[in-house]
Amino acid sequence: MEQKEWQKRADQLAYIRRILRTAISEVEQKDCISRAVKITFEFDAKAEQVEALWRLIIRKQDVILVAQTSFGKSLIFQMLPLLVDNALILTILPLNAIGKDQWTKIQELPGANPIMLCAENNSETTLQGIRNGIYTHILVSPEIACSKYFRETVLNNPKFKSRVAAVTVDEVHLVIDWGTSFRKSYTILRSIRQVIGDRPWFGCSATLDTETLEKLQEIRAFKDNFYIIRTSIDRPEIAIVRKIIPKNKKTSYNCLYFLIDGATPPCGQDEATRQCTEGDGEVRKQQKGKSTMRPGSGMTARVAGQARQSKKPQLAEPDMRVEERAPKRIPTPQNIKKAIVFFDHCGNLNNCVNIIRVWLTEAGYLLEEAAAVVVDITQILPSRIKSGFMRNSRSRTQRFGSYVQPTRYLLGVIFQTSRLSSSTDSPEDGASIW
Repeated sequence: MEQKEWQKRADQLAYIRRILRTAISEVEQKDCISRAVKITFEFDAKAEQVEALWRLIIRKQDVILVAQTSFGKSLIFQMLPLLVDNALILTILPLNAIGKDQWTKIQELPGANPIMLCAENNSETTLQGIRNGIYTHILVSPEIACSKYFRETVLNNPKFKSRVAAVTVDEVHLVIDWGTSFRKSYTILRSIRQVIGDRPWFGCSATLDTETLEKLQEIRAFKDNFYIIRTSIDRPEIAIVRKIIPKNKKTSYNCLYFLIDGATPPCGQDEATRQCTEGDGEVRKQQKGKSTMRPGSGMTARVAGQARQSKKPQLAEPDMRVEERAPKRIPTPQNIKKAIVFFDHCGNLNNCVNIIRVWLTEAGYLLEEAAAVVVDITQILPSRIKSGFMRNSRSRTQRFGSYVQPTRYLLGVIFQTSRLSSSTDSPEDGASIW
């Protein structure tokens, strides 16, 4: 956003804040909030978003919003300090990666000046800026927020306390899930309320069940009169599928072929796809001329069969005669649905990765493209985590689930099989589970 446009919207928000301060009726107040969201994000606010902001700002009431991913839960804490004069919001986030992503988004908002406080910048200079009211959004981890040093140097500061409009706990279910195990700071968040005084708290989650909510109440993380907003968290596009690959077929993985159904356009749509991706086709021609790893779209079924039988499939040279006869297909990796394939041990992982990549090259993908679509997660882990991953995968008592994911987008999650239900253990009559 250009500076001129940014300042124009900031001025519009200042005008709406003045109206909101004097608005008496609930209808008028919510109308101001809706208009402010429209100015800031250029789309209409959802009723639940307006309700949450109204209760936090006007009613000064604790609010918990349970909604599915991509609903717009972050809009609440992004927007709130922009609706209150000289205000800031303290937002507690579970991961620095989430904090950095939020910081990037918030700094684009008119009138916003966020700070992501972490080990790298947790200095007296930064803390002085926070105390002086330079920032509108303070993004911190629970460990920093609950530390004695932060409490004494920031939370206890009268000027800082006077500007705090609300406190946010993102992914609030982790207060229980992680706080009762390896991140104890989550369970003492109430100490922040004791220091800064009576401020509304906002919690959001996509997976807050009744049992976890009751435990949140037990540790007094939120007031007894908190207001909860529940929306549908149904995700019909997501499914958990469990099937057993019999031992005598565990090296073929043919039952996984459906994962790449969208790898190329359906018959009859090739021409339309070619026209829409003509530029991509030119790039692919250039890549083909430079690449030394082009198996070709005409790789025969015999080669794929060899790959399925080998633990380390070797891609044969393409049969150019077959390639010339093959129809020109433009790969459509964006149509391959995201998926994670779990294994009961690491032994089959590399084999499965190579086999699916062979299938993609048979469909016309360059080997580099196939490698980008199908990822062995163990190859992208940080060395420290990977060493522990491999060490534990060889243990008889504790194994990490490894997976291959046919997607261009990395999820980077390691699941521990011992934490899943016993049904995920490999049965006597089966091998891998996906």
